[in-house]
Amino acid sequence: MVKVYLREIHNDLSGAKVGNVFVIVKLILCVLHGRQLCTYMPAGCSYIILLRGIFLFSRPFILCQRKICLDLVLILKTVAQSMKSFLLTAAACMAFAAGVSAQNLPPVYRWEIGANGGYSTITRPSGPPAVYSGNSTSVVKDYSLRASYYFNWHWMISLDVGNRRWESFGQWKLDDRYGRPLKPYDVKFLIADHAITTAVQMNYVVPFYSQFTTFNRANLYFGVHAGMVNTINDGSRQYARYNTGTDSSTTYVKGVHYNSGMGYTLGLQAGFIYYIVPRFGVTAEVALRYVNVNTVADNWAAPMSNYQLMHFPQTIGVRYRLY
Repeated sequence: MVKVYLREIHNDLSGAKVGNVFVIVKLILCVLHGRQLCTYMPAGCSYIILLRGIFLFSRPFILCQRKICLDLVLILKTVAQSMKSFLLTAAACMAFAAGVSAQNLPPVYRWEIGANGGYSTITRPSGPPAVYSGNSTSVVKDYSLRASYYFNWHWMISLDVGNRRWESFGQWKLDDRYGRPLKPYDVKFLIADHAITTAVQMNYVVPFYSQFTTFNRANLYFGVHAGMVNTINDGSRQYARYNTGTDSSTTYVKGVHYNSGMGYTLGLQAGFIYYIVPRFGVTAEVALRYVNVNTVADNWAAPMSNYQLMHFPQTIGVRYRLY
């Protein structure tokens, strides 16, 4: 019976394939019968047959696993080569991009100079009596020179020196020598023939760049202004004769000039600079300024010894970057 089992096992193992579990079952039965019929086969023969059968049975698995391992190694090697190529390419791209970026970053121009010109309106001065402050004002020319320093792309400090003329207009009533009222006449109040301001501005800057970031195309800025103001004036009065048929000898004051003075100025401003080329640009600015001035007080000008007013410059100008 054992010989029959051995013959069948040999035939099955010869054609065994992965997944043929019946071979193992027959080997186990052979071992069991071998233990019972030990007189017909040498001792331990059944175990040797079982081990040989298991080896022959598992050989396809081993070969299959070996093939899988070789394929896996080949795949990992391919992936490693691909990753190496990818990393080298990425590193080259990053180096190139860093170089291009370094070339295209806008140069840092720290210093900038410029000039502004335009018009300014003022309020009537407060402080002096109404008879010396007038009831209307005029639009006057406003000029300034400016030097700016950029701490970085977002903060700029500037020194601004400006000049303008301040004047207002009113009417005074006049009586003739007999006390009869005459037609009111116009009086001009020259508050400052030259109002020179020297101030420091601190601005926050919003930069704009060209399409390929080759340079800083424009700057939007807004900030505060503080400094001193000096007014130049002669403190005189101008007279005229009242030319009427009833009383042609009556004279009247047609102009009042404040005295020179000194004070302080505070304000706000906002502007926009557009750079046509990296170093040269044009600008437009609007501002609000408050001034408080103390003048030289003589006898008749004592009521005008201190005044406050606001003026509103609206200017355009040019800017040039130094370095």
